[in-house]
Amino acid sequence: MAAAPIRFTAVVFLLLQLSCCLLASPSNSHGLLMLDRFHGWMARHGRSYPSADEKLRLFEVYWSNVEYIEATNRDGGLSYELGENEFTDLTNEEFVARYAGGVIADADADDAVITTLAGDVSEGEDDLITKLSVALPSSVDWREKGAVTPVKNQRQCGSCWAFATVAALESHHQITSGELVSLSEQEIVDCDRAASLNQLGCKGGSPLKALAWVKAKGGVITEDAYPYIVKNSWGQTWWQNGFFFIRKGASGRYGMRGIVGLGGVYPA
Repeated sequence: MAAAPIRFTAVVFLLLQLSCCLLASPSNSHGLLMLDRFHGWMARHGRSYPSADEKLRLFEVYWSNVEYIEATNRDGGLSYELGENEFTDLTNEEFVARYAGGVIADADADDAVITTLAGDVSEGEDDLITKLSVALPSSVDWREKGAVTPVKNQRQCGSCWAFATVAALESHHQITSGELVSLSEQEIVDCDRAASLNQLGCKGGSPLKALAWVKAKGGVITEDAYPYIVKNSWGQTWWQNGFFFIRKGASGRYGMRGIVGLGGVYPA
């Protein structure tokens, strides 16, 4: 019971801080509406903050991002519209630091050759176009042609290189076969591991080298058979190198499909 006054004081302090922020805005009513919108966003994404100061700071970031979203959409200069998502309380710098930077550049990237069953594809764009016997459209939306899987989430793992590899393979397979199959990023993250080649799992890697690994292996398994497993955010010192272990052969919510189907299981 002794903790109740402390919690009440913290709540009052937060309200006073938010009130000062809102009173400083051009429109108090707009600020209150934005605060209500922020609370709704927090509820939808299960967001909570460790302190009143942090909540105030991220409310201001959220507000700034929402204003940018709405101004950009009003301008109409894009072929698409922006919208809120789970990252709307992050600055651009925070987002890049947390989720980007997983691709390790190849020293010989300019001279790289990707070999396919149809032959090497190292020719220049002009040479390639002259070899095509059909008229090229001005633009192609591969989503409309069913060649793009739904958006995936790499979470806080520098595995964008594996996602880029898999996305290219998924689309290529659909374009050539007519069948769109979601493939496994997790297999590449787990198995294409070579420190000498800078293939470092969640610490980064190269899509070109991953494609070469897939070719040498003879393919990549489907996502259904080898799904993307949630890795906790406390690093590799927790549990077994940072991963959960599940019982082999377990079905339902206690097996792999249960973990993935429930949207991820986190330690508490």
